[in-house]
Amino acid sequence: MFEVQSFLRTDGDFIPVTDFTGEILDPYYIEGAIEIVFQGQELLSFDDSDYVDQLWAYFVKGLYEVAQGKEFSTYFPDHPTQVTFQPDRHCRQVTIEVKSYNTYRASVSYDEFMNTMIAAGKAFYQRMAEIVPESRTFYEDMEQQLSSIKWRS
Repeated sequence: MFEVQSFLRTDGDFIPVTDFTGEILDPYYIEGAIEIVFQGQELLSFDDSDYVDQLWAYFVKGLYEVAQGKEFSTYFPDHPTQVTFQPDRHCRQVTIEVKSYNTYRASVSYDEFMNTMIAAGKAFYQRMAEIVPESRTFYEDMEQQLSSIKWRS
C-alpha cells in the first residue's frame, strides 16, 4: 500500500494539514512534512521536514515529468535531501528514491503512484487555500495543474 500525507509544523508538532486549525505566521515559509510510506517503509518522514508548500510545487513538476515518461529529481527547498521519481512504463512502475542521511528506495505501481500523489497534492492545496487565503490563487492554480495531468498506464 502506497500512502502520502501532508503535515504542517507548529510549535514543534506536526499536524495533518486536514486537521490544522492554527495560524500560518509566514505564508512564504510554511514548515511541514510530506510523509510517504510504501508497504510500511517510510520513504519520507517528519525527519525530512522543510517548506512543505514549496516541496509540493516541486512534486507537481515531477508528476508532469513522470506522466511524460521522464525521470524527475529535485532537492528539498532548504536542505540537501534529494528525491527522484523514475518511471518504467515497461514494468508499469515508478521507483522512488530518497537520499538524505540514508537512502530509501521503493518501486510502486505506476497507476497507484500517480493516483495517490495527485490526490494527496490536490487535498493539500485545497486545504491550504482555506488556511492561507492570501495565497488562494496560487494554491488553486497548483490544484488545477494537478487535475490537468494526463498519464498513460
